[in-house]
Amino acid sequence: MYVLKTYFPPSFDVKPFDGMYTLPSYHQGEFQAPTTSNGVALGPEAQFVHQTFSETDFVQQQAHLIKELLLLKENFEKLTIKLAGEGIVAGRKRSTSFKAEPSPVAVKQPTKQAATEVPKKVGVVEGARPFEVIPLPKDNAYVPREDTKISNDVCMPPVLIKFKAQKGNAVGKIEISKPDDCGDWLNLLETLAKKNGLAFDVVRSGKSSVYLAKTETVTAEGLIASWKMLGASIGLYSYESSVVTNTIDKWLDLFEGKSSGEDAKIWRSANQYLSSNPTLTGTNEFGLSDVIAYSFYVKSTQSHESNLEIWAGRFSQLL
Repeated sequence: MYVLKTYFPPSFDVKPFDGMYTLPSYHQGEFQAPTTSNGVALGPEAQFVHQTFSETDFVQQQAHLIKELLLLKENFEKLTIKLAGEGIVAGRKRSTSFKAEPSPVAVKQPTKQAATEVPKKVGVVEGARPFEVIPLPKDNAYVPREDTKISNDVCMPPVLIKFKAQKGNAVGKIEISKPDDCGDWLNLLETLAKKNGLAFDVVRSGKSSVYLAKTETVTAEGLIASWKMLGASIGLYSYESSVVTNTIDKWLDLFEGKSSGEDAKIWRSANQYLSSNPTLTGTNEFGLSDVIAYSFYVKSTQSHESNLEIWAGRFSQLL
């Protein structure tokens, strides 16, 4: 044994807790071997006493822990129901009815006009209850899909977006004058319309014409204007939408300038967006932005990342 510094008292001993081995005194002097309760000295092999593992004690401790967890869960559920049903609402009513006491100097005599006024009722603003999911803003022109809770978005069968009938939509013969190298998106719209039974017909006689009804003739100039007009005619776009078509417009603007050499940047943005959204419309259904993007996707010669490949594979099932 080594000798400690002199400033330690001679009677200093280390007293370990149960389960540790017994330590003798660190100070000089005759070694005192550990003894039993009867005073019988133990041998050197008994200086290190380790606590043995007891399977029975372990099982009992596990059972006790399970009971404590179940009791904690039951108490937590009772507390949650109490807060959601009574505690929170009552607390809000008390907070809204609180009124500070005016000082005696600031008190004024009420006028006759003020006495005749009927006080307005202050309503309690309802907020989200515990564990309640707040829904996203609704779009009046968008008809959401009803089977979204069946499975994961990517596992559900692909469908086209559905917009309500629009007021003042251009109805008639839509003529589109387009270069020959920009016809992939029009061919895709035509195929998609025929496959899904939409009111769409293309007559190829110099110009591409879309007949909706035998009424007025409307001419669209520019890619974005043509995309929106054709998309609205078959229900893939809505001029009255305030939420969904904001996302569609973003992608139409990006792909309209695709010929400027920013292909890789657009596909990176699309792949990142598809990492958290099943389509380029921001919904579970495919819309006009998916149609235009897919027409550029099939012509692209570069390799694409997994999110784009999954999206393109699901969209191809509609054709």
